[in-house]
Amino acid sequence: MCKTKSLFYEITNSQMPELAGMTVKDLIDQYPKLFNIEHGIELSMAKAGGYEFTDDSHKDFSDGSECKTASVSPNPMVPGRNSHYLEISNVLGRSGVMKSGDIRVVIYNPNPTSKKITYLLIPNEVLHEGTFVKRTKSGGSIQGSWNSKKDTLCPKLRKYEVASFSEVSKYSYKNIGGYPKRD
Repeated sequence: MCKTKSLFYEITNSQMPELAGMTVKDLIDQYPKLFNIEHGIELSMAKAGGYEFTDDSHKDFSDGSECKTASVSPNPMVPGRNSHYLEISNVLGRSGVMKSGDIRVVIYNPNPTSKKITYLLIPNEVLHEGTFVKRTKSGGSIQGSWNSKKDTLCPKLRKYEVASFSEVSKYSYKNIGGYPKRD
């Protein structure tokens, strides 16, 4: 049994009998931090995309791609300004090995003026370009920003934006013939 099941059954379930009989929707509404939503996104993406969730080294899916979730900071990087930080973490492992395929990204934005969820499909090739991935002691991440005045991501990320969860799940750079067409 995995850690989540063991701890849930042994501790949470026995200490919180009110959870018994609740629907998943009710559990999420009442206890939103109870679940690992990132894994839920991975499973949903695999189902929508028609590939298997494998959770292998340097890739999440049988097509070689990787799923990442990120959040835009609710506060601007400089107080009173429009630029909010965002980071797509762990695209480069501690060992220095880059993810092996395209990166499928779901970005949550808590800011009230935002469209809330944005999707990116980042081709693997750009991960190896100069400064696209910021290298750190613990690996590497893609850093960017969101502009609250324009409700847009920085140009570095915006060029990889796709319109929907369906698109980010189903497309790959091999089957769309290049970058998504965006203004």
